[in-house]
Amino acid sequence: MNNDQTRYFDSTPASQFNLKDWAKIADSLDPATLDQLWTSQALRRLRNSEREADRAAYNRLSRVKQPERLEIFSIVVADRKLKASLRPLVTQDKINVALQQSKDLAKEVRKGKLSKQSLKATRTGGSESPTGITEEQTTHVRYPGSLTPILSTQIPDALSAFNHDSDSIEFFQGSPPPTSSPAVTEDDPQRDTSLSIAGHFALLNQRTRWSNILPRFEEYRQDQNWTLDLSPDGIMDLTLGSRFTATLDDQDLLTILEDQPMLTQKFKELTELDELLGEDCSFEAISERMFNTPLNTPVRRFLYGVVHAYSRYFPWKTVIPALEEKQGMFAILCPFIQGALDVYHIESFMSEIAITASGERKNADKDYGERMEKSRRADMIAVDSEDNQVLLSECSSIYEKDKRKFAEDKWKLGRALKDSWDSTVRKVVQSYHPHQDLATFGIQFFSHRLVFYKMDFRGEHRLWQMDSCDIPLQMSTGFEKKFRASCRNSLCFAHMVAEEICVRGALPFLSMKEKIILGRAAQRIKPTTDSPPFKKAH
Repeated sequence: MNNDQTRYFDSTPASQFNLKDWAKIADSLDPATLDQLWTSQALRRLRNSEREADRAAYNRLSRVKQPERLEIFSIVVADRKLKASLRPLVTQDKINVALQQSKDLAKEVRKGKLSKQSLKATRTGGSESPTGITEEQTTHVRYPGSLTPILSTQIPDALSAFNHDSDSIEFFQGSPPPTSSPAVTEDDPQRDTSLSIAGHFALLNQRTRWSNILPRFEEYRQDQNWTLDLSPDGIMDLTLGSRFTATLDDQDLLTILEDQPMLTQKFKELTELDELLGEDCSFEAISERMFNTPLNTPVRRFLYGVVHAYSRYFPWKTVIPALEEKQGMFAILCPFIQGALDVYHIESFMSEIAITASGERKNADKDYGERMEKSRRADMIAVDSEDNQVLLSECSSIYEKDKRKFAEDKWKLGRALKDSWDSTVRKVVQSYHPHQDLATFGIQFFSHRLVFYKMDFRGEHRLWQMDSCDIPLQMSTGFEKKFRASCRNSLCFAHMVAEEICVRGALPFLSMKEKIILGRAAQRIKPTTDSPPFKKAH
């Protein structure tokens, strides 16, 4: 056992123990090494686990003789679709199968006739092998709203509580299994060699394949050592100037750009805004026009609020003074962002609002008798119709110059968006079937720049930068151009958030059976890691 394997056993909680990370152990033909590892490490972790299922697995496996136990270990490690705390080992039928297969395997090992190639075929469950294992029969399950069937062998073992006949599973109502195997598509979990992601994310209707970008991200995550990098948290930073995109070649960059989310530039509210802005968008012209315009539409009220906010400083001043962070948020940022969200009746809140998902992650493993940790706080949030936090914001003062502050805020915002994405999935599956492009949104305000973010999932959580603009702080220098861009981009961003909320409001309901299955799949999403806090240099 090498250092990496030892570190994995010592640092991984039993509830997060994942057998896919140990598939390479099955390449060893030394039975003594495998049995020693199994006895001294895996059984010990099961025995000391706080989970009743793990202790039950230990009670059953500790009574199995050494050759059979060794074969159980080899089969389960090679079966990469079984994961999470060795729970499949508690099933008696798995033990019975292993006992039967181990007899032939032991004979072949003693005779020296078992080659590495035949052992590999045995572990991967392929066609007829010298051990007598035949090709595994799979049943496909058609998930509502998805063109890609899901292998029944990918469904977690909780499904056995409802269907004991694995060859005739009818998981979702009105969705009979197809008669033939479908064509393999880009998002087909059959092409995922480990099935580690497809096991629960495919059940949640999230796409798990994305060209060859995902393997490159895994390599980058292992090599990076920057303090404020988001990759340790499973977040692929695709924003402007990210360290990850700088490592990609031109072809990979083109692949990323094909999926780049864009702000919609054609909808009725934006057309009305352009008409109100007109050709002359100087402060004097837009003030005179808006203060004499009836406020009978949401877009007019939005633009009036922005102009009224600037009228507190202009024209008797030509430059907005150095406001404190919170004052600047309410005086300058709030009219743009909250005003645009109000156009679509999206409820929003300002100033140090607790991030619900952050508290859920920090206190997930705590008993109610323990002291709960405080949630991280956002400078602004917005919620959907089910009170899920769909938008988070991090802000600085309007003349902030410390670039470290920008990097820290982006790091905190990226982690918080992933927490909110995970939390939203867990809440959605309590009633509804998630849609394929579930997303959360973020805003970062640093100095005078406003940056719009989107977090979604495609094999990894992806952080996109959709657009950015400069909030005008001077009446004379570029006010008209910056003012027009800030109003338009804020409204376009609010329109995208409103579209996400609208899609969530039309999701189909789940049956109780489906809620249990998808609820468990949502709980298996790896939480954002508790990375050590960064320390500022004194």
